[in-house]
Amino acid sequence: MTLLCEGHRIVFGVRKLAFAFFSSRLAGVPC
Repeated sequence: MTLLCEGHRIVFGVRKLAFAFFSSRLAGVPC
């Protein structure tokens, strides 16, 4: 159960980071 929760947290963090990166690319903001 703990491993599953940890996996969900990692996946959510990666998705949030990728979404922020993609939205910044769409906005045309250089990294």
